[in-house]
Amino acid sequence: MLMLCLDICLANGAEIYAPSTFVVNVTGSIIGLTWFPTRFLANFRRLRRARRFSEFVSVYVNHHYQALHIASDGGRICGPMSIVKNEKSRVTSDHVIMLKTGEYVFDDFLSMGLVEYLDANEENDALMALYESNIVPGTTHLEIEIEPLTILGVVAGLIPYPHHNQSPRNTYQCAMHIWVNRQLGLSHITSSIPMVKTETIELIGWDKFPAGQNATVAASLDRAYGRCQVLRKFSTIIRKYPNGTFDRLADALVDEHGNAEGLAGLVEQVYPGDIYINKQTPKNAADNSLTGQGAAPYKTTHLTYKFPIPGYIDKMMITGAWDALLIKALIRRTYTGRRVFAVSLSTKKTYPSTIGELLQLNTWFDSACTVLILWPDTIMNPHGFPSRMMVRKMIEFLAGKAGVLSGKLQYGTAFAGSKVEDMSRILIIIENDFSYSGKPGKDMLANGLTGEPLEA
Repeated sequence: MLMLCLDICLANGAEIYAPSTFVVNVTGSIIGLTWFPTRFLANFRRLRRARRFSEFVSVYVNHHYQALHIASDGGRICGPMSIVKNEKSRVTSDHVIMLKTGEYVFDDFLSMGLVEYLDANEENDALMALYESNIVPGTTHLEIEIEPLTILGVVAGLIPYPHHNQSPRNTYQCAMHIWVNRQLGLSHITSSIPMVKTETIELIGWDKFPAGQNATVAASLDRAYGRCQVLRKFSTIIRKYPNGTFDRLADALVDEHGNAEGLAGLVEQVYPGDIYINKQTPKNAADNSLTGQGAAPYKTTHLTYKFPIPGYIDKMMITGAWDALLIKALIRRTYTGRRVFAVSLSTKKTYPSTIGELLQLNTWFDSACTVLILWPDTIMNPHGFPSRMMVRKMIEFLAGKAGVLSGKLQYGTAFAGSKVEDMSRILIIIENDFSYSGKPGKDMLANGLTGEPLEA
């Protein structure tokens, strides 16, 4: 090691700024120079595996800044990796058996050079494989994951199929899991084993905590909110003009539909062409001559509802000073399109997810149900899937429903778990008796109030 590193105090300017020089840093302090970073790394890791210094000391190269960093400070998260030799993992099945029988402990694997700890920086600088079958012949793989699910932490490991999720969604769900940890025993009094669990859930015994319940979810455009609801703001000013004239709000009128026009009231429904602010402006508002002074006839400058879908007055605000009034209207437009349902059973809900509408007991029979008499607990807006890229949730729904109908718990472990093809095959076989239009696997839903079939 000393032969590959020159003391920084003994180096001159030409050596320090040479194009092939790499600066050696130990916990942020420059100690020397090296011209052989690859050999330095190989010898350093060889000594670490021989336990010549702590297994938690990491080393990595930053080629952009031509620096070699050795980190020994505390607070770094280090994970164990299996060492690769001759394109094979050094940890064999015999070692695992001896570990289970108690002949070996994990520290023995470290002293035998079978596994080593890497921090986040060294992982970025190492060539790793998820499985031994992923090792490409001729490449210089250094490590292999002991188990791919250990890439994630304990909290992230609770999420089914996290590798099919947009990364910020996993971050949000981790925050929700942490919130639930603080509320255990307070917000939930019953416990459900999740229909779609992960190996992490079993390892930490999370399925034995009262942390949530399974829920039947229907993806529907008929009763959901969220993307189906659009809020639009409109405003106008009632002002006084230099010639002494001023705008005014006309008296309320009644149109042919019997709806009151003028300054619409809260929660009032407006249709296309309805007037919700009946404003009038004097015709000589822009006339500042002597002949333009005084009162004049008014013309209508009202605000009308111009959208094809009916809306509701959500808010109406009036504010301003002595010479002008500002009127703002907030109109809510709700899309009520064709009913499209997709009923699935989701896993344990350990966080307050964004759902459309929570159905109470007295409204269950007004919602859709399957021929198996499954009423949805929640109705979710299907627009939430593409906008948030939640493929994970769709796979979880599929696995949950297959698990319910087959009577088996399914797994959504990261980088593994139950496959979509297998879950689809289960649904096609089990639901074949309930299919319609000659399409196996299609669920048959019925309106709980009228009994009419619904497209699903």
